[in-house]
Amino acid sequence: MKQKHSRSEPLCVGHSCHSKTIPRCIFSILSIFSHPPRQKLTMFFTGALSIKDKRVDKMLLARNVTGADIYYSPIAIWFLFLVILFGINYWLIFMAALSKYYPLFLIYLAIGYVVSAYLNNSFALTQDTLIVVNPNFPFRQFKAYSLADIKQITIDKTKHRWHYFFVIFSRNFVRIQTSQTSERYFCVGLELDAFDENWTDKTMDTFHCKLIEKGVPTIFNLDND
Repeated sequence: MKQKHSRSEPLCVGHSCHSKTIPRCIFSILSIFSHPPRQKLTMFFTGALSIKDKRVDKMLLARNVTGADIYYSPIAIWFLFLVILFGINYWLIFMAALSKYYPLFLIYLAIGYVVSAYLNNSFALTQDTLIVVNPNFPFRQFKAYSLADIKQITIDKTKHRWHYFFVIFSRNFVRIQTSQTSERYFCVGLELDAFDENWTDKTMDTFHCKLIEKGVPTIFNLDND
């Protein structure tokens, strides 16, 4: 049995929080189709898409926040999983479209979107502020925390798995504690580092390293299983 580890210092020996061995490229879901077929498949199945959410950038820019380190948890990953799943099981979609249960399928998609919208919060770090950004309707929010006011940050995952039913297979969250509040923000699209095979360019590990670098007390309870 793997033991759950809790660390307040990042394991950055031999693993830079600021460098990658693969050139950093910006891809959207649609941009994958501009590559040769073999590269398309490689990008699909290795997760090397470096997906971003430009809506997060726009929300930051609208509040005059520039030069921030952004750690995306993009809802686009959920849509991509749906495309892959339904592409493999296209016959189920065809049968559902012709059956009396088609409205139930639409309800399933609607609920799945609401769940994914709630569970995808991105983070931005400036010199002295941690910002939580959720650009997804109807949970759109922008909340800023002064780093000096943060007592502790806990990076962990929930024990619940009910959202797996909606093709959401991550359980990561970040809890931000101040002297007055304790808020939990899910970020299911922000994963552990998987050796340059992540959906996003920056990972939970790089986020952890950056928090430690800025002197924010951080507990890291994610394991690698």
